[in-house]
Amino acid sequence: MLIMKILKNTSHLCGHFLINDRASLVTRLEQQGWVADKIGKEVLDSCKNYYYSEFVEFTLHGDGNISKFNTKKSHKDALSGLVRYNKTINRKIRVRTRSGDEVALHIEKLTVYIAPFNIVLFSVDLTMEDIDYNHLAAALQLIRDNCHYDESLVGEFIDAAITPICNILSTTEVKVGTSNYQELTKNGNKLKLFQINETDSVAETDGEKFDAMLYSMGCLMPIDDSNCLACTDTDYYKRVMQNGRIAVFDGWRALALFDTFSMMTVPLPDFRRDMWNSDYFRMIYIYILFRQAFLYQYESLFRKEGCDIKSLESDILLFERRYCFDRFSFNFLPIEIGRAMERALELRESSANLHSTVAQASAVYEKESDDKMNRVLTLLAVITICSTIWDLFSMLNEAFPFNSSMSVFRTGTYILIIILLIISIIYLQSNRKH
Repeated sequence: MLIMKILKNTSHLCGHFLINDRASLVTRLEQQGWVADKIGKEVLDSCKNYYYSEFVEFTLHGDGNISKFNTKKSHKDALSGLVRYNKTINRKIRVRTRSGDEVALHIEKLTVYIAPFNIVLFSVDLTMEDIDYNHLAAALQLIRDNCHYDESLVGEFIDAAITPICNILSTTEVKVGTSNYQELTKNGNKLKLFQINETDSVAETDGEKFDAMLYSMGCLMPIDDSNCLACTDTDYYKRVMQNGRIAVFDGWRALALFDTFSMMTVPLPDFRRDMWNSDYFRMIYIYILFRQAFLYQYESLFRKEGCDIKSLESDILLFERRYCFDRFSFNFLPIEIGRAMERALELRESSANLHSTVAQASAVYEKESDDKMNRVLTLLAVITICSTIWDLFSMLNEAFPFNSSMSVFRTGTYILIIILLIISIIYLQSNRKH
């Protein structure tokens, strides 16, 4: 039987937005009761036993020193890593599904991750316990669909989790409000989802059914007694599982998709669940989402008319040098999980497309610069020739003066200069067309 009970679901809903001024954002956060997440040296040193030092510094940002927000440095130099602010919610709410069922959720806390390049990510941490999977999937579908919220169904969730985030964005730079939450997902139409589902059903399920249920979880599809893959093309399903499935040890499997990361496991001890939440979500998944946000943002900027090509190209080189870690852990499992996330979010393809766009834009920019320089040089050459002709005819006129009021030599000079100017104009217009 495929219908199952989820003993504990831990979910993180994520989005991102762009800001103009980090200092004013920090001021609003602190005024509204958000607290800086300061990571102690002991925790940092412990993490550095498993992850590369520069990755730890980026994702945890040392002691969370906020003073550097007030520096005069540019948006790309003032931060070396993510700075976190937390807001404890600790509120039980209910979501009503479209079929009329009520689902109980516990909203634990909200986290804002202030990143370089004026990118800000956020996460909503929630749990559900002892719940039928189909009810869980229906509730998650509703609360992550921020572009189409129905307040009669998810009003309590909006009040507890979304409104506090909107309150820090109620400025002229980002307009959000009632029934307008699109700004919370700048590169999509739904909140990203990282979920852990703990169930006893794993021990009773063979590999093929395990994968089928995992895929349904990733797509938030209802699981049916007969066939939970009835609506999915076989070839597509195989490709998705080959690309995003992670199966390393007995008792759990995970699947990375473009909008979701789902883990299905036997019940976890607290320390193991904490590791998935702190390491695989807060460090790796958030880092991957930051990279995706940057690539999306800069590909869009390159397509705008009048953009500063050289400045954008410089930002991309800085981003790749400082914030792209090909390997970030000494252990194999974090690397496997991170690479599956990268493949699912198509980061390599996005990066290749961005580099292609940059190369094309740079080529056009260089050609336009060369054309401008050639026109300037042509104009200077014409002026030089005209000046030389004038001087030459003036010398001849002085050596062989005529009594007439208008020198024949000077008349010839004017004629030659006019001819040169006409030829130059025709040449410049011809170059402009090409």
